Amino acid sequence: NLDADGKVLINGAMGITGTDVAKGAADMTLTDDNFTTIVETVRDGRRIYDNMESNEIWVADNHTFDVISRDGKTTHRLYLTAFLDARSGIFTGVYVTTAPSSQSTVIALRRGIQRYGIPDVIYVDNGREFLTFDLGGLGHRKKKSKAAQDRHDPPTILQRLGIEMMNAQVKNARAKIIERRFLDFKNRISKLFETYTGGNVLEKPENLEKLLRAGKGPTDLELTEAVEQLLEGYLNEQPYGGAVAADRGKPRMQVYNENLHRKRVPRSEEDLNLLLMRSTRAIKVDRPGVYLTVGKTKIYYRTDEFVLNYQGAKVYLRYDPLDLS
Repeated sequence: NLDADGKVLINGAMGITGTDVAKGAADMTLTDDNFTTIVETVRDGRRIYDNMESNEIWVADNHTFDVISRDGKTTHRLYLTAFLDARSGIFTGVYVTTAPSSQSTVIALRRGIQRYGIPDVIYVDNGREFLTFDLGGLGHRKKKSKAAQDRHDPPTILQRLGIEMMNAQVKNARAKIIERRFLDFKNRISKLFETYTGGNVLEKPENLEKLLRAGKGPTDLELTEAVEQLLEGYLNEQPYGGAVAADRGKPRMQVYNENLHRKRVPRSEEDLNLLLMRSTRAIKVDRPGVYLTVGKTKIYYRTDEFVLNYQGAKVYLRYDPLDLS
């Protein structure tokens, strides 16, 4: 499994002579114990990158900043929800959040589509921020009961956009090429901030606690603005070092543009807003109408015509959680 820089991100084990412990910890098991198989597989993988187009596959994941920021009351570490173009390695859509969620995924996807168009496929892990019934579907999280199997959920956001969702192998967290780019982010951007935490205890700066007591460090807004500018203007312009030898050394944005042979875009911003609206599960229409629960508050929708035509029927509510007006 190669990342966008052509580096291997997996651990292997022998399928015949390997121990159960080794195979259990491995990302890949070599069933025939033949190293030639690895060479042939890597060669095939490089051919896949040779033939891949920009926007064909975007990879999504979340990253915890190795930087402590502050909001005026508390200090904490924020998260980055990001989409990455697999062909070029550029970050396409990003969103800085206090906690990864399906909504932060939708916002990052929206930003990516607004800037780069609609991808054909997104490749994600099995976290709840991706496997949500109205975003991409529940995947392996879908319950096996007959009631769950018979339940008809609304079309997902990805289906409405014409995007196929692929999921990483369960319990194989390193199966996504975006991990390498997050390491680039840590080494080239996170270390620029004085309240850099390091990725582990050994990397933690000795003066970090002193800096925090002195009130040092960026605000959440400062960190967010800096990250968005540095990703677009710096990391996305770094030299490509991936699997396609002919493209190595070119700026990543150049690689993206040269391999963008078609670009799917919504007809308008209004259409994009409609396509990205969230959905409820089926709700029965009663005399008071229907309602959406936000926190502990119920927001009702009712008109006489709506109740007259649909009372007793089941409907879906679609909504924008950022604008419930």
